[in-house]
Amino acid sequence: MGCIFKPEQLSWEDIDGGRGELIIEEIEAFVSDYCYQDEPADYGDDGELANELVFFSEAWEKLNGWDPYGKIADTFQTAAVLSLIDGAFHDSMAADRISEKLTKSATKPDLVKIITHVASLYCWYISLKARIEQAEAEK
Repeated sequence: MGCIFKPEQLSWEDIDGGRGELIIEEIEAFVSDYCYQDEPADYGDDGELANELVFFSEAWEKLNGWDPYGKIADTFQTAAVLSLIDGAFHDSMAADRISEKLTKSATKPDLVKIITHVASLYCWYISLKARIEQAEAEK
C-alpha cells in the first residue's frame, strides 16, 4: 500500500518574508484602476489594450476566486509563487521555506498548473503595465 498525499493548506506564516502579498495588492490596484474604468480610456495607437485589460482582469479573478468555475489557486499559493518570482531577482532568504511549503500545498499536476498560471499572469501584468505607460507617455 502506497502513501497517500494530502495537500496542506498554506497560511500567512508559511509565506512570511516574501513579497507576494504586496505584489497581489499591486496587481489588484492595477485591475481596479485600469481594467474597470467608468469612462473608456484612450490608449492611442494600441487599440487592443482596452480589450486585453478586460481579459486580464477576468483571468486574474479566475485565478483565486471563481471556485465553482475552475478556481486555480488560493491567495496563499498565488502569494507564494509571486514571492518566489520576486525573490529570484532579489535573493529572498525566505525562498527555501516558501518553496518547501508550496510544494506541500498541492499535488504535482496542480502545482504545475498553479505556477504556470501565476507566472503567465504576472508576465501579462508587466506587459500591460508597460503598454499603458507607453500610451500615456505618447499623449
